[in-house]
Amino acid sequence: MEKQPLLGFRRGIHNSENTEEKQTLITGAHDADVTVATERHYTKNLAFAIAACVCGSSFMLGYNTGVVNTPATIIKDFYNASYNKRQGTNSSKYLSTISISVLWATTVSVFALGGMIGGLSAGYWCNKYGRKGALLRNNLLHLLSAALMYYSNFINSYEMLIAGRLLVGICAGINSGAAPLYLMEIAPTSLRGFAGVFNQLAINIGILVSQILGLDSVMGTKDLWPCDLGATVVPIVIMLCSLPWCPESPRFLMLTAMDENKAEKALIWLRETEDVGEDMDEMKREAETQTRMPEELNITVVWLPYLAIVSVICYIIAFASGPGSIPWFMVAEIFSQGPRSAAISVSTMVNWFSNFTVGLVFPLLNELAIHQYSFLPFVVLLIIFLNFIYRRVPETKGKTFEQISLLFRRPDMMVYESIIQQDSINTA
Repeated sequence: MEKQPLLGFRRGIHNSENTEEKQTLITGAHDADVTVATERHYTKNLAFAIAACVCGSSFMLGYNTGVVNTPATIIKDFYNASYNKRQGTNSSKYLSTISISVLWATTVSVFALGGMIGGLSAGYWCNKYGRKGALLRNNLLHLLSAALMYYSNFINSYEMLIAGRLLVGICAGINSGAAPLYLMEIAPTSLRGFAGVFNQLAINIGILVSQILGLDSVMGTKDLWPCDLGATVVPIVIMLCSLPWCPESPRFLMLTAMDENKAEKALIWLRETEDVGEDMDEMKREAETQTRMPEELNITVVWLPYLAIVSVICYIIAFASGPGSIPWFMVAEIFSQGPRSAAISVSTMVNWFSNFTVGLVFPLLNELAIHQYSFLPFVVLLIIFLNFIYRRVPETKGKTFEQISLLFRRPDMMVYESIIQQDSINTA
């Protein structure tokens, strides 16, 4: 690794001609150097480690998110049949519609509850067992959840199904914390953003596969729906057989386990070269920076993580109650019957494309561009969208499809909306 003084960097000193290099400003407590880091490229071992990681973690998160949606009617029939069989051979007692709805809502939502529990414990798992160790141990627990969901049909126990969904949610929460950590820490700096995209990509593929397997012509039948829920064992076994061949996160080995030799061996395997001094030096500088951090600063900012957690929770609540839910059905309201299906298709495509874009761009902003200010561009976008919605999107509450359609044909939309609203009040 080559270091140049900050003054030399400002004067435009350059390095050797044939090497693609990236200049990163590293500021310590007592000095300021500019480190020139050689740009890394993907290796076969790195690609294998990423695939092994997302196969049994991110993919499973997406699969279990959507697996119960398509066979919903069959699972509700299973509730009724199980209840009836418990009452005796000739019983005519069945669950009420409300009871079935409550059971179904519980089956779906308990997955998210488990995810919150697992997410809160992900940090503990990752620090105690390592990123790779957490993923492997968690997927052993995942096998138990798959068994619970698969065998629930054979012993007529919807409680077992719900317990399996809760347990698989806990596993998904742990995976959702451990997998991104592992991906970010095994990839070189120049590839971290790109490696992170595979996490979201695997989630989307998992959702797609779950919807396909849940079709009536595949596994969404009265006899095969347990196989649909239990099919999670396939990617789990693949991960359990492949990830052990991959090394633990070098950053975890170096900065948490304090094992420099293992960290170097892990880097050599991932980079497929023995020239890993640059990565080792970068991790050593990070360790030194943490050691030099004044104790007073730690005391001063100890409340900041809690403020961040509260802010994230408030954001999730606000998103779920507004932008996360309303656009899905508002699109159906503002289009008439003819183009409505096409409009829903376009809006859905834009939604997932936006998810992909955020997943691709945010890591780049966070790690390579504006770092801790990486949320500011989204704040600007929110202000722009808020202004657009206020000025251009009409209120659909209490209006017929015809009235809503007319609002989009008038240049003076806000005035015309008031007239329609007043007319609706007078009619009522």
